[in-house]
Amino acid sequence: MADLTGKQASRDHSDDPATVTESGIGQLTHEAHAASTVDEIHAPAGDQGPEGTGRIPVAGISRCRGPAEHADRAESHHERNLSDRRAGRHACGTGVRPAPPARPVPVAGWRAVQPPEGKPGRVNVHAAWRMAVAGRAAQAYAGNGRLAALTVAGSVGAGLADRFSDLELDCYWSSAPGDADRTGPIDALGGELTGFSEYEQDDQEWGEEYLVGDLGVTVSNFTTGTVERWLDDVVLNADTAPVKHMRLAALQRSRPLLGAELMASWRARAGGYPEELVSAMVERALNPQVLGSWAAREALVSRGDDLAVQALLSGIGYAVVGAVLALNRVYLPHTRLKWQRHLVAGLEVAPGRLADRLELLSAGRHTEALQAAEALLTDIVLLAETRTGADLASFREELSGRRRAIGPPPG
Repeated sequence: MADLTGKQASRDHSDDPATVTESGIGQLTHEAHAASTVDEIHAPAGDQGPEGTGRIPVAGISRCRGPAEHADRAESHHERNLSDRRAGRHACGTGVRPAPPARPVPVAGWRAVQPPEGKPGRVNVHAAWRMAVAGRAAQAYAGNGRLAALTVAGSVGAGLADRFSDLELDCYWSSAPGDADRTGPIDALGGELTGFSEYEQDDQEWGEEYLVGDLGVTVSNFTTGTVERWLDDVVLNADTAPVKHMRLAALQRSRPLLGAELMASWRARAGGYPEELVSAMVERALNPQVLGSWAAREALVSRGDDLAVQALLSGIGYAVVGAVLALNRVYLPHTRLKWQRHLVAGLEVAPGRLADRLELLSAGRHTEALQAAEALLTDIVLLAETRTGADLASFREELSGRRRAIGPPPG
C-alpha cells in the first residue's frame, strides 16, 4: 500500500527563536517568526560541551540577527585549482571611505536547529567558538565601504556545526572586490592564506581560504549585481540552474553579521517561489535519465552488480529529495545534500516517513531497497502530479519498465 501522507509529522517548538527546537531546515526558511536577538547556538546530540546546559554569548555579534541554515558551497574551494597568493597584501579598506555601522533589522525565519534526539538547552560549543571567530572577521571587514553584506554560512551559521566543520563566510560587494579588499581582513585576523582564486565565470564568484589557528575559513565573494540578476532569473523567469538556486538558498539560510537590511530584502524576494518554478524543478528532479538502468534492476541484483545497484539507488534518493524540496518551495542548498536528515525534517509536503525510507535505500539489502525505492517513487510521482502541473509521463513510463527474464527455447 502506498505510504502517502502529503505531510510529515510536525514538531512543536517555542516561539522564541533563541530556544532549541526540533524543527527541520526546510521548515526554517519558510516560516515567519517574531525577530529576536540570537547570540546562542545549541548543539546536535553528541556535540555538547562539558558546560552542559545554558547559553553562550557569541563575541562580536551581539547586535546580529539572522535565519538558520545556509547551503554549503556548491563545491568546496579545496576542490578547485586555487593559486596561493601570499605576497602583495594590503590593509582592508585602504583609500576607501569607511561605511557607517550596519543597522541590524528583524529577520524572520531564524531558529536554532537540533535533531529530534537532542535535549533543549544544550550548548553547541563547536558552533559557538567558530561564531566568535566570525564576529572578529566581521569587525575586520566592517570598515570597507564597498562591502554590502557579510553572512556566516554553512553548518556554523545554522548552529549545526560539529568538530569537523570549517567556517564559511559569504561576502557581497557593491562592486568587484580587489585583492586588498579580500586579503586585508585575513591580515587583520592574523590568518594564514592557503588559497586564492580569481573570478570564476560559471559561479560568478571569487574565493579565498585561510587558517586562523587550526580553523579553516572559506570565503565566497559575490557582487550585489550578480545576486540581483539571479533573483530575477529564478523568481521571475523560473530558471532552474543549480548554481543560482544554491545562492538563493544561501541567502535564506545564512546568518548575517553585516548588511542585515539588504539580506532581509533579498530574502523577501527569494521567498516568492512561483508555481511554474515548482513544476520545472519537479521535472528536473524526476528526469527519466535517473531510471536509466531501472528496468534491469533484477538482472543487476542477480549478477551481483552491487556498485551498479547502489549507484541506481543513490540517484533515486537524490531525485526524490530534489522533488520534495521543490514541492515545498525550498531551494536546493547543495548538490551533495549535506546534513540530509536536517534538510528533510519538517517539510510539510512529503511522502510519509521520508527520512526513514531514504535510509532504506542505502542501508537495506538490495532487493528490499529496490522495493522501497519503487514504492517511494510511486508516492512522489502521485504527490507531484496531484500538486503541480509537472509532466511526468516519461518518468512514469521508465518506472514501469522491467526486463523480462527468458530461458532457452524448448526443444
